[in-house]
Amino acid sequence: MLEHPDFGGIVYYGRDVTERVRAQEKERFLSLLVENSLDLMLVADAEGNARYANPANERILGYGREEFIGMSVPGLLHPDDQEQVMVLFVEAVANPGVLPDAFAQGRYRSKNGSWVWIEGTAFNLLEDPVVQGIVCCGRDITERKELEERLRFLSLLVQNSSGVITVVDADGTVRYASPSLKRLLGYEPEAFLRMTPQELLHPDDFERALDRWREISRKPGIRPVHSDFRYRHKDGSWRHLEFHPNNLLNDPGVRGVVSNIRDITERKQAEEEIRRLNETLEARVAERTAQLAAMVAKLEAQERRLRESEEQFRTAFEQAAVGMAHISLDGSYLRANEKFCGITGYTREDLLRLTSKDITHPAGDLDEDLEHLNRMLSGEIDSYTTEKRYIRRSYSQVWAKLAVSLVGDAGRTQLLRVRRRGHKRPQAGRARSPVALDQGDRDPASSGTGTHERRDLTRTDVQRKHDQESRPAAHRKARRLGSDSGRRSGHRARPDRGRAIGRFSGKVVSSPRTATDQPGICRTILPIPLPSSMR
Repeated sequence: MLEHPDFGGIVYYGRDVTERVRAQEKERFLSLLVENSLDLMLVADAEGNARYANPANERILGYGREEFIGMSVPGLLHPDDQEQVMVLFVEAVANPGVLPDAFAQGRYRSKNGSWVWIEGTAFNLLEDPVVQGIVCCGRDITERKELEERLRFLSLLVQNSSGVITVVDADGTVRYASPSLKRLLGYEPEAFLRMTPQELLHPDDFERALDRWREISRKPGIRPVHSDFRYRHKDGSWRHLEFHPNNLLNDPGVRGVVSNIRDITERKQAEEEIRRLNETLEARVAERTAQLAAMVAKLEAQERRLRESEEQFRTAFEQAAVGMAHISLDGSYLRANEKFCGITGYTREDLLRLTSKDITHPAGDLDEDLEHLNRMLSGEIDSYTTEKRYIRRSYSQVWAKLAVSLVGDAGRTQLLRVRRRGHKRPQAGRARSPVALDQGDRDPASSGTGTHERRDLTRTDVQRKHDQESRPAAHRKARRLGSDSGRRSGHRARPDRGRAIGRFSGKVVSSPRTATDQPGICRTILPIPLPSSMR
């Protein structure tokens, strides 16, 4: 306008834009705040569809801004949290321009599928021409929730533990006691914190507990040691408590001595009962041991007397002046002394292979002997004596008187005492003379001084003797005449052929049952003098 005739110059126009600049600066400031905020900020329409989200959305939920725009925010909620969050959102929609006074917590599904805890609120600016939406603000509280869960878990453990947890300061003040203290000692934790150790500890344990506290407080760190003390229960009784202290005075999160306490009263009572029972048992064992020692000494004395009695019996058996034999109930010979062997003419080895029946004359003597034995076994008689003929080893006969009794365990053996009478049964009323019992058998075919050469005897040999007994009487008489002729001609008569054999009398001799080794019968031959006409 320099060429204008009226102005002839330059015209400048201007207006005040201060407010606009300030507004722009404020907008930029707020934009920077929103864009760089750590909290999630978004704008949604009345249906909950996202129209805007700040960059924190991508950091928290993982969705990009363009990706997130148009998504349904309620659709990201965890099913269990939708009701609680949507109540707040609906309330905000229904109350435009009203600042919220509540927050809602819920889990939102992130892009990677995990659940993120977000605590937020909603503000209705749908009528604002600039915003025209529901402004939602929220922050990530996932770590806080996890920490709360851990704390809740630990709190439940402490509160429901059977033991008690206490925290004691460096000066000995109890700062914390878990709720289970009431179950343990009957006190409320708050009342317990106001009590002194002198009020709680047993007088006999106080000094020991004090020394233990001093030792623990001087050594920071966890110590796997324990002690037990008696504490007074609210009802006045004493409870044995076991302490497991850990010195955490240097830990900034604790700054105290943490003790785990448990009640061991029942265990202590059981230990005391076991100790008492052990003492009682030891006393009884000692008493029983003394009784057993006395019984052993008594048994040893009885055994010693038994051995002496048995030795005496064996000596009497072997050195008896009459024949003695020990026979089982089936008639088998178990033992015999020398006199019995001399009377019967058999060796001991012969007798062990034979029975009483084998060497008993079968003509009536055996039946009579068995009849007496059966009466004795039935209990009708205790013992019996009889006279019978034995078939000697030389096949000759010898009359003997027997005394028989049952001995051994429950009377299951026979004790036989035998005395030799001669080859012919004596007649009554005649003079009797004794006969020597130690004469051995002689061989009939040898001279008066020769002895018969012995050999093993079998039952067949004895049967042969039985056959000889069945020969005619005339034949036996001829043999006796021949024997008399031999004596008249100067030959010496053999002791087993002589007829001047004494007749003997005898009696039953009992012996201790314990002195016999095996069950059987022992028989003794007793001498009866012969009449003078038979000498």
